Amino acid sequence: MAPVLRGDLTTELLTPAAAGALQRGDVLLVEGTGFVDGLISVGARVRYHGWLSLFRPRPADQTRFTHAAVICDGFLIEALAKGLKRSPIGKYNGRAAVARLDVVRPGVTQAERSAAEAFAWSSLQARDKYGWLSIFSIILEIVTPLKLDISWDGALICSAFAAQVWEHAGVDLPTHSSLTIMPADLAFMAHV
Repeated sequence: MAPVLRGDLTTELLTPAAAGALQRGDVLLVEGTGFVDGLISVGARVRYHGWLSLFRPRPADQTRFTHAAVICDGFLIEALAKGLKRSPIGKYNGRAAVARLDVVRPGVTQAERSAAEAFAWSSLQARDKYGWLSIFSIILEIVTPLKLDISWDGALICSAFAAQVWEHAGVDLPTHSSLTIMPADLAFMAHV
């Protein structure tokens, strides 16, 4: 298994001028503060800490991450409600709805990064659906003992897209199906 290393960058570094500090295939983990971000964080807390965690103060752990985007050639490629989109590298810089940004760097070779980036760009051109069925699968897993991977072909959530990019770089993901992986799962694997 290729190691997954953690790199912590501040929002000041996430600008087009500093894109050189970021490498192809790095994953940006976002701690958002909006309503949907809160729902994602609650789901991750229940997945990792159980239902009783909702009655305790919010832990300062990986469950705070609510979005993932892949860094490719000075841009972010991310799965949003309208499908995969290319966004400026500084999209989350200085946003009031963002509490924290971390960049996770897989420990892979430049050739493996190239393969991951090629997959990300080809996915951007081929995928136009968001993985709403994957969200449903995650909810089923959290509220029932069922573990089902339900999805449309080519439709991904943000963290599933990041996981598949890493798989194309040769990173062996030790937990969960890549279709139902959450941003918190990526953060746990990277020990953020």
